[in-house]
Amino acid sequence: MSYKDYEPFDLASGNFKIHQLEGFEIDNITNAFGGYVDEVLGKINDGKEATVYLCRTTPAMLENGTVDNAFLAAKIYRARHFRNFDNDKRYRNLAKIRDRRLAKAMRGKSKKGQRAFHNQWIDTEWKYLSLLHELGVHVPRPHMHYADGILMDYIGTETGPAPRLVNCRLDQGEARALLDGILADVERMVESDIVHGDFSAYNILYDGSTHTIIDMPQAVDMRVTPDAYNLFQRDLLNIEKYFSKYGLEVPVRELLLRYF
Repeated sequence: MSYKDYEPFDLASGNFKIHQLEGFEIDNITNAFGGYVDEVLGKINDGKEATVYLCRTTPAMLENGTVDNAFLAAKIYRARHFRNFDNDKRYRNLAKIRDRRLAKAMRGKSKKGQRAFHNQWIDTEWKYLSLLHELGVHVPRPHMHYADGILMDYIGTETGPAPRLVNCRLDQGEARALLDGILADVERMVESDIVHGDFSAYNILYDGSTHTIIDMPQAVDMRVTPDAYNLFQRDLLNIEKYFSKYGLEVPVRELLLRYF
């Protein structure tokens, strides 16, 4: 059964108690991603914006080579806790929305407008994960999505997920090589007119050899986003802040002048 054949429980409706949330999320994963997911094993991360679940891949997907890992990650978004919708406007150019009624609803923060913002965050992350994976940027490979979530590669081992960079300790040579790799990915992104928008050591996983950039729902197209310059500058400064403890600098001014 594909997600198009399954009517998932609307997690944005609010018509349930908080203790029921995990059960509804797992049920949605099992049904919407049924061809890929054999079993939901538990939570990897439980944040205010989304919960990430560790899933066991179905034998069929492993056997036919569609997936090359025995585990997958399902990221399920919760609209009620998703974001402050005033802040969302920084990432979305409402003037570019052709549906004027929808744009008005989003400006007015009506229930319809908030649901539209929610859908756009998920669609944006799916779109950019797919594009960046094709471009060779180190992001989790996405496999499926539905109204409230995305199924993607799991980054980690059987013992646990790869840690966020902010929790890692590096030696000097390792830090230099890692920074070079991260900046190479940043340049691949911006050369394709993509700015992460919320980039920091919290949104990079590092398994000791390879980094993976995560959390893309706020990514923007720099050609149509008025605040893209400031978002890109903030991304660069956040990375510089982390690597400064290793005595390393990010060429912030040079990159800003090169791409803007």
